[in-house]
Amino acid sequence: MRDALPEEIRPLLVVAYHIGARMGELKNLKWRQVDLRALEIRLDPGTTKNDDGRVMPLYGYMVEWLKIEKEIRDQNYPECAYVFRRGNKPIKNFRKSWAKACAAAGVPELTPHDLRRTAARQMARAGIHEKVIMQVCGWKTRSMFDRYNIVAQCDLTLFRARMNAHVEA
Repeated sequence: MRDALPEEIRPLLVVAYHIGARMGELKNLKWRQVDLRALEIRLDPGTTKNDDGRVMPLYGYMVEWLKIEKEIRDQNYPECAYVFRRGNKPIKNFRKSWAKACAAAGVPELTPHDLRRTAARQMARAGIHEKVIMQVCGWKTRSMFDRYNIVAQCDLTLFRARMNAHVEA
């Protein structure tokens, strides 16, 4: 999927896949909110859906993608404040590019918002405490966490394997 997207959209996908931020939050993200030394993104109060500010840790591949994106920005578009951009302007709409990439990857129904579910599931499967996941993703209630933390087939397969091991022990 990533490789089927235009080059300027790929970093946006990588970050959304890892931290589950809303697309609007990411598309409006500015470099002053990204601390590559502290490995975190800080969303300012009043700029999120629920108006609360929050901190999202950077980890995995997204760190390298953001470093590369910053280097490209610094060299070619130093006046652009936005992290995710086309040239020196923020990315606004990428529906057509997204639809083409989804079709090419064999996931035609995937939406950018689905990456929030993916991130929440990955965090939960990695053993991250639910309260931390809720903070990173910007959910205030447990019911919102439950809405995004969907049980997948791989969860049932893992359940079976663990229960078989338990029964055999």
